[in-house]
Amino acid sequence: MNPFLLGFVVGTAIGAASVALGANRSGPALRQEISDRWHGAIEIAKRVRAQREQELWAEWRAGLPPSQQPRLLTAGNQPSTEDQA
Repeated sequence: MNPFLLGFVVGTAIGAASVALGANRSGPALRQEISDRWHGAIEIAKRVRAQREQELWAEWRAGLPPSQQPRLLTAGNQPSTEDQA
């Protein structure tokens, strides 16, 4: 398992347990707060994952020789049917 993911899961579990044991809120209010924090943590993890994915793709592309660099297709350089013949 990825060390970051493991740390995230363990930290989330410890945080949720400490909130549940140390809070003097009613059951519904406590559940709502835990839910809000959980969803916030998930959103942060998604953003971090997406950012790291982009970094890894950039590192991979930088390691390719120029002849194998992927080209981005834009309106000006779309392949035509003549190129495929």
